[in-house]
Amino acid sequence: MINTFKRFAIKSGFRDLIIISQYPTVIFDSYYKDLKIDYKVIFQPIASEFVEHYHTNKSSCLKRVIELSTKKLHIYDVIKGIKKKIITDEHLKVLRKLDYDRAWNIILNEMPVSPKTINGCFTTWDNTPRSKIGTVYVGAEPAKFEKYMREIIKKPSALNLIFINAWNEWAEGAYLEPDERNGNAYLEALKRAMDL
Repeated sequence: MINTFKRFAIKSGFRDLIIISQYPTVIFDSYYKDLKIDYKVIFQPIASEFVEHYHTNKSSCLKRVIELSTKKLHIYDVIKGIKKKIITDEHLKVLRKLDYDRAWNIILNEMPVSPKTINGCFTTWDNTPRSKIGTVYVGAEPAKFEKYMREIIKKPSALNLIFINAWNEWAEGAYLEPDERNGNAYLEALKRAMDL
């Protein structure tokens, strides 16, 4: 499919296409090695959550990545398979509250830097509207988002881009769009961070 898209682009007068894939974390390189992906966007906060599980269950995690990636499954099937292996059924039956600051600490300090990786970040996250029992990041607020954005802007990132999850992903509580609680506060925080 990528070859087809590139061929159509060139035929239409473009020099080429840059193919960017959403990418949970860099330990999935074995999955991507045969694909013609130019750059990878780290999807947050899923990647930071995965890094925590990875540190805790390193050998089990790596073994599962290799096992599942050799089957050429879709990347989310790989993640699902790993999570199933390292998160117990009981763990999935409760609302998970994760720390916003801890996630950002991982994003800023533990996510690998690569010339082919575009950094990702998030405003906040609450996917309970989608799944009732889900994950909520506790402690998110516009002032913290601004502080962390100032830091991630300094971090090297491919194409000098940063992907923020998301403009209006209401089912996952990840959005920059104004709301009744915060108004324009997240957008204003982003503007102030970028103006420095």
